[in-house]
Amino acid sequence: MTDEEWNNGQSRCLGLELAGDAIEEIDDEGLPIRDDTFLILLNADDLALPFVLPNHQPRIEWEVVLDTRDWDPVPVERFYKGGEPYQLEGHTLAVLRQRAKASS
Repeated sequence: MTDEEWNNGQSRCLGLELAGDAIEEIDDEGLPIRDDTFLILLNADDLALPFVLPNHQPRIEWEVVLDTRDWDPVPVERFYKGGEPYQLEGHTLAVLRQRAKASS
C-alpha cells in the first residue's frame, strides 16, 4: 500500500498477510519457528469488494477459517486458489489460511 493509498480517507478495505514462514525467531532447540500463513481481509465499505488472493507460491490454496458474513461456522473445506478473487461482503472480516494443494 502506498502512502497516498494509506492516507486516502475513501479507502475502506485492507488485506494483511501474516507469513508464518517469515518468523525470525528460533525455539529452545535452536530451530526456526514456523507457523501457518494467514490472510486477514477487512471491508468497512457498504458494498462487497473482491480481494485477489495472493498467488506468490506454487501449489497453494486458501482455506476460509472465518467470515463474519455468516452467523454459522464456516463449512468444512471451503478453499480458493491463489490468484482468484474472494468476494468480501460489506462491513465484514474474513480470515483465510494458506494450505498446500492436495496432490491429484
